[in-house]
Amino acid sequence: MANKMMQIIIPIILVFLSMVSEPVQADWKQIAPGMDILYVTAKSKSIEVNSRITVVRIDPARWELVFMGISQQGQESIRTAREWYETNKLT
Repeated sequence: MANKMMQIIIPIILVFLSMVSEPVQADWKQIAPGMDILYVTAKSKSIEVNSRITVVRIDPARWELVFMGISQQGQESIRTAREWYETNKLT
């Protein structure tokens, strides 16, 4: 399971790094113990929305990362983040 997750996460990180306009510096803001957030600007500006990318960094010793989606839950409708939180008791 961990190996499969790394196969997914590493390409996402590489894509993210290729999109940032400048080297990411230590501008992380702690939002909870073991959880930090960082905002960076994409190289290519979007014409429809802002070009800000939000990155969350977690300490796996404190937080469990869970991937959820419609196909995993056997559902056919899209939910908001709040609905996922309430339905699955996510923190």
